[in-house]
Order: sequence, then structure tokens, then C-alpha cells
Amino acid sequence: MYDNLKQLLLAWRLYIDNYDGYLPVCNPYTVWGYYDRTNWVYLLVPYTSARYRTWFDSANNRFYVYLLNRTNIFLCPSVARNFVPGTSTSAYVSYGMNRYGVGGEDTTALGYPSTSIDKYRPGMKKEAQIKRPDYTLVFVDSYDRAGVSNFDIDPSKLTTAQSKVDLRHVSMANVGFADGHVGAMNYSELCAPYTTPAYPTIIKSYLWGWGQ
Repeated sequence: MYDNLKQLLLAWRLYIDNYDGYLPVCNPYTVWGYYDRTNWVYLLVPYTSARYRTWFDSANNRFYVYLLNRTNIFLCPSVARNFVPGTSTSAYVSYGMNRYGVGGEDTTALGYPSTSIDKYRPGMKKEAQIKRPDYTLVFVDSYDRAGVSNFDIDPSKLTTAQSKVDLRHVSMANVGFADGHVGAMNYSELCAPYTTPAYPTIIKSYLWGWGQ
């Protein structure tokens, strides 16, 4: 039941090894200023056997990735029927990456810009910055009820109706951790303790944030 996440973590690891310890970011557009509509799938799909195609919309400076079949590691078998191969973009994969911390975004959007010296945290750039790989979430089952994107998880919304964490396995979500292991977590473990304001519950957590 964990095969897809294990394979995603392997692709994540291959990327890191290939780029001298640098982490793939959740959203290259917001973190690197890369083309709009790119996401972590674009960075990791070359390290997988998934069939895909890309399209660059030069008029809007947008870059799209399309997966070409339903049987690939980016799609959970239990929800893959909702994905239209070659038409649905990589925004609608079955797993989300944490936007912040390990996903590369800083705490500005969480309400703590660089002027908040004691609370501000820059996005992680290298694997060596992860303090608890055994408890740092990289990927989790996801679903966006608003239909915008499944690929990104905002931990400041975990206890709201906007949460993208999908407890689709008998009220549990499968989680992939930075040390390569995969496990299942329920709402009380994965979401309930992490509330706004983001400091300290999210930012100082090892699961969703930067650690102490």
C-alpha cells in the first residue's frame, strides 16, 4: 500500500544526490521564479519510469507537465480514476509536498517575514538542514476540494476546510518521510496539533516545520 510513496521518495533521493544535496522545491515558480504552473512533479518525473509530455505556453510563460497513464507512482490507485491521462496536469497528482521548510518556501506567507528576526525561517535548501529526517514529512496523500491543485500542502490550513491532506485510507493518510520510510497517520497526529498562528506550533515542529 506504500509502494508509490516509497518510489517517490527514491526519486526525491536521486534528485538530491544528483544536485549535491540540494532539495527539490515544492513550487519552483514561487521559490525560484521559474515558469508558472511548474511543481515538484516536473523536477522528479525524469527520475521515474512514468510516461509524460510537457507543453510550454509562451503567451503566458507557463510550463505544464502531463502524465500519460494512470498507472504511475504519482497517482494513488484508489483515486486515479479521477485523473485524465494526457489532459489532467501534474497539479492533480495524488500526493502533496509540504510547501514550507523542506519544500523550499520561507515563512513570509505564514505571517513572519524577514523582519520578524526571532520567528522568520528561510526555506530549506539542502538536505543537511533537515534536523529530524525520521519525522520530517515530505509527501502525504492529498486532495484539493476546491479543485485548484493537489501537489502542495499548506500546513497553516491543516485544521480548516481548505486542508489538502486526504485521510482516504480508513481515516488515515499515508506519509513519506525524509529518511525514506513511509507510514500512516490519523488526523490527531497529522493535523490537529498544528494550528495558526504558525509560530510556534508549525514552524517549530519537526513534522511540518523547521524544528526547534
